[in-house]
Amino acid sequence: MKITVGLLVVLIIAAFITGCTDNTESGSTWFEKGTALSEEGNYIEALAAFEKAVEISPDNAQAWNKKGEAHFYLGNTDAALESFDKAVKLDPGFAKAWSNKGIGHYVIGETGEAMEAYNRSIEVDPSCAEPWNHIGIVYHSQGRYNESIAAYDTAIKLNPDYADPWNNKGTSFYWQEKFADALIAYEKSLEINPEYADAWTNKGLALNKLEQYKEAADSFNRSLEFEQNNPLSWTGLGISYENQNRFEEALDTYDTALRMDPGYSYAWINKGKSLFELGRFNESLEAFTKAKELNYDYPDLWTGLGNTLEKLGEHEKAKEALGKIRVMEDAA
Repeated sequence: MKITVGLLVVLIIAAFITGCTDNTESGSTWFEKGTALSEEGNYIEALAAFEKAVEISPDNAQAWNKKGEAHFYLGNTDAALESFDKAVKLDPGFAKAWSNKGIGHYVIGETGEAMEAYNRSIEVDPSCAEPWNHIGIVYHSQGRYNESIAAYDTAIKLNPDYADPWNNKGTSFYWQEKFADALIAYEKSLEINPEYADAWTNKGLALNKLEQYKEAADSFNRSLEFEQNNPLSWTGLGISYENQNRFEEALDTYDTALRMDPGYSYAWINKGKSLFELGRFNESLEAFTKAKELNYDYPDLWTGLGNTLEKLGEHEKAKEALGKIRVMEDAA
C-alpha cells in the first residue's frame, strides 16, 4: 500500500464474491483468494474474502492487515485504521501493518500519529524501506524538503530498487526549484519502473521548467499511455505544446483536463494564456475569470488577466489587475 500523487478515491459499491461458497473452506483459503483479488485491483471482492478470513481466523494478523489495505483502496480510511490497529495488537512486531497504519493516519491529516506509526515500523524492522519513504512524504508536506530528501535517501539505501522514493525525492528537489536534480531522480525511478505514470508526469514537469519542451511532451505522452485520467498530465502536455507555439493542440489538452476536473484552476489559467496568444481575447478573459473564481491567486493570473483586459480596452480594470502583481512583490 502506498501514497501516490493525488490519492485515488474509489467509490464504494456493494458487491459479494460470486458463485457458491463452501463453508468448510479455511481462513487461509479465503486469505489467498483475497490476496489474488487485491493483486487484480478487485478490492470490493477482496474485502469480502478478507472479512471471511478474519471471521474464520480472528487471530490472523496478516488477514486483518490485508482487510485494512482493501478498505484503504476503497476509500474507507477509518475502517482501514481499525483493521490495522487490530493487526498490530495481534502482532506488535508486524512492521508492514505499522507502516500501513501510518499511511491511514497521514491521509486523514493526523501527521503526529502517522510519524509514531512509521517510527514503530522502523523499530520492529530496521531493514524496511517503506516507512522511510512515507516519513519523507510527511516532511515534504510540511515544506521540510531537505529532511524529506534525507528520508528518501535512507529508503533508497535500504532498497535501491524501490521506485517510489526516487520519484518522491525528485518532487522535493522540484519544490526547491532544483529541476536538473529532480530530473535525475525521476529518470532513476523510471529505470526501475518504466510504467510508473506519475514519474513520467513529474519528469515532464521538470523538463518544462528546464525549457526542454519537446522532451517534456514525450514524457507526458508516455504517462498518458499508462494513466489517461490525470488532469495534471494533460495540462503539462498543453504547456509543452504552448511553448512550441502549438496553441490549438494546447487548447485541446486543457479542455481534456477540464472535462476531467472542471474546477482545475491550473488548466483554466493555461487555457487563458493559449487563447490570448491566438487573439481570442473574450474567451481568454472567460478562462482567466474562471481561474480567479477558483481562487487561483498567482502572478501569472493577474498578468494574463491584465493583458487581456488591456487588449479589450478595459484600461482601468487592466491597471487594477496588474497592480495585484506589485502588491504580491511587495509582500514577498
